[in-house]
Amino acid sequence: MASSIGAVSGEEDTQSTAPSLTNLAFKEVCRQLEAFVVGDKASASFVCGGLIPIDTKPIAGSTSPPPISVSPPVRICWYTDGDNISRVLTLPLDSNADSKSASDNLHQLVVGCEPASFGKGQEEVLDPRYRKARKLEPRHFFTSFHPSDFGILQNVEQILLPNFNTLSQNSLPFRKLSAELYKLNVYSGPSGLFRQHVDTPRSQSQIGSLVVCLPSPFKGGNLVVQHEGKQVAFDWSHQSASAVQWAAFYSDCEHQIETVTEGERITLTYNLYVTEPVGGSIPPSLIIDPKSFPVHSFLKELVMEPAFMKEGGAFGFYCSHAYPHTSDEAPMLLPRALKGADLVLYSVFKSLGIQINVVPVIMEDDYKEEDSEDDYDDYEEGNSEQSEKGEQQQSEQGEQRHPKWNISLLTNSSARWTQATFIRCL
Repeated sequence: MASSIGAVSGEEDTQSTAPSLTNLAFKEVCRQLEAFVVGDKASASFVCGGLIPIDTKPIAGSTSPPPISVSPPVRICWYTDGDNISRVLTLPLDSNADSKSASDNLHQLVVGCEPASFGKGQEEVLDPRYRKARKLEPRHFFTSFHPSDFGILQNVEQILLPNFNTLSQNSLPFRKLSAELYKLNVYSGPSGLFRQHVDTPRSQSQIGSLVVCLPSPFKGGNLVVQHEGKQVAFDWSHQSASAVQWAAFYSDCEHQIETVTEGERITLTYNLYVTEPVGGSIPPSLIIDPKSFPVHSFLKELVMEPAFMKEGGAFGFYCSHAYPHTSDEAPMLLPRALKGADLVLYSVFKSLGIQINVVPVIMEDDYKEEDSEDDYDDYEEGNSEQSEKGEQQQSEQGEQRHPKWNISLLTNSSARWTQATFIRCL
């Protein structure tokens, strides 16, 4: 397995091939730094969730809205193509005066949905062995439930899209989330499921997905989200009849819906996009100080040590998440769209005045051995020019920075990039 960190120092020992004490000390420092980075990655969040109870007994004659922590019954109004009759379903079913009519409406909702496909390459595929579900497009329904009414987006922002207080706010602006309703899905017992997959981003600014499970009783159907060997499972079946439950996760996380054995698992799916806030300000309580992370203290000591990498050099870290680095909009999206542990590292480096670049690379398996020397020279020259340009820009802005280090966050690339040799030589 490839290391998550690499370093190239400007200092070389041309007298001997035996490791010097200086080189051994440098490697030990790199190992310690890697341990801090791995620790931060292991503790970084990639998913979050919550529950909103349903208030089925509002006070008679009261015109006051329910408290933000409680939702009234959820209404769904829908119609199908070629059908001029709209239907209304209120969930949970026991909140309806006529339970038989409500059950009939639930059945009509299920049969009115189309079979749900999934993306395979450039095609949309129907295969009930991989995904067995039904769907409604947003143009065919509307619902009384809105995530922003219950603080869901604010909760997701705090965990998956935190704001960091750095020395250069302009390079990492405050960020907000916007949610776009994408689908209504129904997974029915005894065989509804969706095997492990990664959602297809609908926009280059999409950062994640939000799944809201509406109050309809079912069994099974756990949502399981995975990222870099970590796994979180959401078992919504136990409170499926009496609460709205939700989960949000980064768009590059693998996830699956285990088999629904009974009932109807009805969900609303939203695409989450990263945006910049319009007006107002972020409360100080929602801003994270990079100094709170252990890696900050370790890096600060290295920055203050004159003997460490005194001739300059570069560190490289593999990103934990995927980004649209081949897009023409990538320079604008990064670092704004950085996620989780990647954002933590960026904010720590930025707070210490270290120059940072987000660059795509190809993996070692795709590297062509015969091009190694030429590509390494190209990288060194390009990196030097980029560094000088960055230094000039930061000097003009009057920012405090550490001039001898260059930090690169490395993303995977399907195209050929000269940075591949740099990674191979670490």
